Amino acid sequence: MKRFRRAMAPLAMSCVPFAIPMSAWGALGAQPDSYSPLLMGMGGASIANPVDAISGAENPANLSKVGNRADFATLLLTTDQNNTYLSPKNQLSGLKFFVIPSGGFNFQYDSKTTFGVVVSGEGAGGLYNQSGVPVPGLSHSTTIFVANFISPTVTRKLTDNLAVGVSLNLVSAAFLARGVAVPDGQPIAADLSSGFSQLPGHGMRFAYGAGFRLGALWDVLPTLSVGASYTSKTALSRFSGYNRDVLASSDGRGDLPEEYGVGVSWRPTSALTLAADYLRINWGNTRVFGNPESFGYRNINAGRFGASYDIDNRWTVRTGYMVSGQWSDSAHTMTNVLGPVTQNRSVTGGFTCHVDKTQDISFSFDYGLPNKVYGTGASTGTNLDTSINFYALQYSRKF
Repeated sequence: MKRFRRAMAPLAMSCVPFAIPMSAWGALGAQPDSYSPLLMGMGGASIANPVDAISGAENPANLSKVGNRADFATLLLTTDQNNTYLSPKNQLSGLKFFVIPSGGFNFQYDSKTTFGVVVSGEGAGGLYNQSGVPVPGLSHSTTIFVANFISPTVTRKLTDNLAVGVSLNLVSAAFLARGVAVPDGQPIAADLSSGFSQLPGHGMRFAYGAGFRLGALWDVLPTLSVGASYTSKTALSRFSGYNRDVLASSDGRGDLPEEYGVGVSWRPTSALTLAADYLRINWGNTRVFGNPESFGYRNINAGRFGASYDIDNRWTVRTGYMVSGQWSDSAHTMTNVLGPVTQNRSVTGGFTCHVDKTQDISFSFDYGLPNKVYGTGASTGTNLDTSINFYALQYSRKF
């Protein structure tokens, strides 16, 4: 139980969008495959794929190609958690639904310059229908971390074929941990029905931070584009109250990870677009998430692949696939039960109805392929089996 006591101190933080627990909920750790529903339908392949204003969240330079437009999106996240904690007999379950908004606006200032703003987010959580251990009188276990981004963005064309972009990422984050059970110093029963008490709650607490994102987009040929993007690590201020217990190891503070990537899109015909990304996310270098005594997140590589086809002037269909490395391992399931993310592969699809020359309505889905993780070592008995899926609807208007 020494390992258990140490593990409970650093507790749960990961990163979801716009004010609701959004990702544990994505196949990239605490991130969705893409913040744009259009790009989600293409497996998230977005770094060289400027389809809407929300694509600026992946590469700011994308906004150099989308013109005057506004995009409004709503994602429905479904998460079905069927995990065990400390013992295969101690079942933790919960079926939850969350609505997650995102959006973007872009203004073409002149032939070389655009100004825009993108709203996006990410996060993680564990919301169960029972307490973490079956001790009478304990409340349900709930952990939520949400990070919301407002990103003012400017792009500039350096040549007719090369554009660069920069975004200021203004972050507001919220953290809630309720019903966290820890050993109370008394003997722990074999069935976990005694020997635990719950930490005091602090309610929803907020923290803030700022970072930046850089991007470039180069049209190598009329049919071939290459993109690159870089996002800085963002340090958050303190979640007051939690620095005294569940986030004590980091003094109540957390980080959002540095990431960078490259992408390519190819248009072999006027109707078909093929896109692919390589993405590196440095979770292992963050406080709380990267701490081997807590979540044990690692730096991961991810690949995103997608295709888009214009059936006619009215309909466009999309499909895609995402795969990433496993951001944590079986030795850390005991802490990751607080924000369980096990899926690291997903298949996606979607379509757009072009209502007229200025308006589009789009739908996409993101299905995470099952990946159950069985705890080992100190995490033996804690097994994670969480299903996470997205359904997204977007309205777009060109001006």
